Amino acid sequence: MTRGAIRPETPERDRCESPTKRGERCRMAALPGRKYCLSHDPDPATRARVRDGQITGGRNSARLARAVAKLPPDLRHVYDRLAQALDDLQAGTLEPGRATAMAAVARAIVAVLDAAASLERIADLEDLLKAKA
Repeated sequence: MTRGAIRPETPERDRCESPTKRGERCRMAALPGRKYCLSHDPDPATRARVRDGQITGGRNSARLARAVAKLPPDLRHVYDRLAQALDDLQAGTLEPGRATAMAAVARAIVAVLDAAASLERIADLEDLLKAKA
């Protein structure tokens, strides 16, 4: 079944009432007892569930998991702390200013580790050049 298609068993009366950009009725089934589908429901609690699902889905993507697994141990700690800060910020338990400060410190940590890695690569290249001379 294609995305957004009307299921054969979904009666017209059970479809989402939100109009599309073309002015047609949304093709998704409305939530039980509601007028709108999950994407169009204006209820703040439903919108929060959708947003939480999008964030969780993004965090659980295979590409992200592979990238996090390749992080050096020092950076993994930074990533874990920032991911927790994002959760806390969304939950309203972390002040935005504090989250901004954490991000600035994290950028500084990454810059220091990046500089150290660059110096190590330069030292390795210099050793190779000396060995060839």
